[in-house]
Amino acid sequence: MPYLSKATRLLLVDDDVELCALLELQLSAKGHRDVALAHDVRSAVDLLGRSTIDAILLDLRLGREDGFDVLREARQRCPEVAVLVLTADGSVESAVSAMRAGAFGYLLKPLAEHELLQNVAHAVEATRLRREVRGLRRIVGDDAGQGTMVGASPAIREVRDVLARLAPTDATVLILGESGTG
Repeated sequence: MPYLSKATRLLLVDDDVELCALLELQLSAKGHRDVALAHDVRSAVDLLGRSTIDAILLDLRLGREDGFDVLREARQRCPEVAVLVLTADGSVESAVSAMRAGAFGYLLKPLAEHELLQNVAHAVEATRLRREVRGLRRIVGDDAGQGTMVGASPAIREVRDVLARLAPTDATVLILGESGTG
């Protein structure tokens, strides 16, 4: 499976120490060698800033604390990281609130091992794809190429106008120019 990478770093946030140990064993047995554990909001938030995380597994009830605080902080600090909510609260309201707050998925406890591993694999892959897209956008520019085309001549303005008109379509476009113009 593609998610079985030694570089995969997971953050597991749950106040149930025994469940954390069990999930860590299951994940480690399937190739996730780097699983960070947090049992409260403060510890989880501290871990968010320390290293690159590929996916977060988060319980919404952390003793007297609210897992939504971790979810909100994760969305702020590392918006590309997929957050899987693991909870015993199967209410529709809770699920809708979690998804609206930016959760990637919502899983009910107790978890079947194959369900956990499959969802973690999808979350890790989603995070990696988001990071790849972010990197590619950084290379090509977020503004559909406006920042990568240099020049203010009438010819360049005409090319930009043509591109702006054609961008919303599915048309294939070939732009030719003098040798050496790029």
